[in-house]
Amino acid sequence: MSDASTRVLVVDDHAVLRSGLRLLLGQEKDLEWVGEAGSVEEALRAIDRTAPDVVLLDLNLPGTGGIEGLPRVLGRRDGVRVLILSMNDAVEDVKNAFSRGAS
Repeated sequence: MSDASTRVLVVDDHAVLRSGLRLLLGQEKDLEWVGEAGSVEEALRAIDRTAPDVVLLDLNLPGTGGIEGLPRVLGRRDGVRVLILSMNDAVEDVKNAFSRGAS
C-alpha cells in the first residue's frame, strides 16, 4: 500500500461480515485493511498493534457495546476516526454515536 492509504480496522462480532469487508477494502487503492476485532476489548488491543486511521465499529457488540465503547476507542489513539457500522437505524442510536464522537 502507498503511504497515502487510509488504514482501517474493522470491529464486528460476525466473522463473515469482517471477511467480506476485508475483501472489499482490499479492492480500494486508497484503503488498507490493517486488522479486525470481534469486541471493543479486542479492538483496543488491535488499535495498539495496528495504528489505524479509521475504525469501523459495530453498534451491537458482545460485552461493551459500540456506543458505550466509542469513547474508549477514540481515546486509544490520537486522531483516530470512528465510523459506526450497524443495521440499526434508530434515530437515538445515531444521535448517541455522534454525541460520543463518531464521524
